[in-house]
Amino acid sequence: MSLTRAIGTLCVLQLVGCSNQRSYDLSQGSEPAYIDAADPVMRAAATSELSQAVLRGTRAWRLQPGDTLEVNYFVSGRATMRDYRLGIGDQIDVVMLELPQYSRSHTVRPDGRITLVGRGEIRADGLQPTELARVIADRYRDEVVDPRVTVHVMRVTEEAERFTTMLSGQGGQRQQSVTVGPDGTIGLPLLRSVTVSGLTVDEVSDRIASAYQRRIPNLQPTVRLSGTAGQLVFLFGEVQRPGPQPGAPARTILQHVAAGGGPNEFAAMDQVRLLYWDQAGQPRVRVANLLNVLERLSIDEDMVVPPGAVLYVPPTQLAVAGRIMDQVFRRLFLFSGTSAGIYYNANAPAVLGGVR
Repeated sequence: MSLTRAIGTLCVLQLVGCSNQRSYDLSQGSEPAYIDAADPVMRAAATSELSQAVLRGTRAWRLQPGDTLEVNYFVSGRATMRDYRLGIGDQIDVVMLELPQYSRSHTVRPDGRITLVGRGEIRADGLQPTELARVIADRYRDEVVDPRVTVHVMRVTEEAERFTTMLSGQGGQRQQSVTVGPDGTIGLPLLRSVTVSGLTVDEVSDRIASAYQRRIPNLQPTVRLSGTAGQLVFLFGEVQRPGPQPGAPARTILQHVAAGGGPNEFAAMDQVRLLYWDQAGQPRVRVANLLNVLERLSIDEDMVVPPGAVLYVPPTQLAVAGRIMDQVFRRLFLFSGTSAGIYYNANAPAVLGGVR
């Protein structure tokens, strides 16, 4: 092949490579459904749905085992033991002035209760000492009209002491990272296991806040989804940093390409392919013209990438042709023992060619 013919071939391929490619969705055994041929109402609805999904972000994500949450603790004022509510394992002294024979030391049992002399069980977990004193006084009004009861907290659980110290700003950070366990629960200070699997982040935040109100009234926790373990998207092809990426709840094709460092100089951004599985478990392919998304705001040609999908950014036809010619010239020169001063090198072999 002469140098003139090679240059001519490259010019033709470059012109072909600049043609605008159509985005489409393809299911197994069917014909491609081109996005630009869809009804305008359907395209507008698809654009709105994608925009809303991105705006909602992680709020619509239903948690599952392996997901990671970041819990931040905010205290309105300063956390003190005066705000503290009794918890399991706390030791208290109940002092009754008019009925000293009923004064006792108690340890809050794992079921959150204590046993009063002659009056059975009452719940102590979640009550402030003054609240518990009033409950105890009511139990003995049949013997004394207005019994005076005092509840002294002699020892709180070590976990409660550490947690209150942290919230007071005397040590540690006011946040922690927790992972949803195989049983769908997370463990937090002062709380028993909290079931979060199947809930949204907002629902988990409300559940945790309600649970903490029983122990520290001025504590306001917030929850953020920081990772979805085991839910990966596999990105490869003409991007700066190919490889697996976290399958974020609401990340689009374009956002995944950007998260991979963006396209390199050989990327065909008008032919990006996404292999995914729909809700019925059927394999589908979406070919997205991301140039239209960027330049024309054709949002309906993009889509939210489901976890487990495979995302491929192919090379342009010009890049493929250059790599082929590079290999041909290399072999010719090696065979003949000739060296060339200038040759085209596209740096990497092609994986898949552009589908037309």
